[in-house]
Amino acid sequence: MNRHGRPLHAIGVHGIGLAREHAVEAIRCLSTLGVAILGGDVYRFVGDRPEPTLDNWYCDRAERETFAEFQRRSTEVTTQYVNDYPDPGEGIVFDIVVSAD
Repeated sequence: MNRHGRPLHAIGVHGIGLAREHAVEAIRCLSTLGVAILGGDVYRFVGDRPEPTLDNWYCDRAERETFAEFQRRSTEVTTQYVNDYPDPGEGIVFDIVVSAD
């Protein structure tokens, strides 16, 4: 992810922003590794500085949901959000937050 991402540390965020195509690629890789996605935030780069758009998504694990079920559903939720996000245009990046489990 770091190879295609843009660091967000300038605004105190420990994360990497990915353009749509790289975010979709990262989601596929995380899914293959069995990693659950908790959600994420959308930022717009103005020059070299990221600014929050205040757009975000999240996916909570349901009470009786197995981790495998949650992982699959979180991948679907994230993929849909990133693909359905209005034309991101230049400078829009997605910061994906993953589960430590």
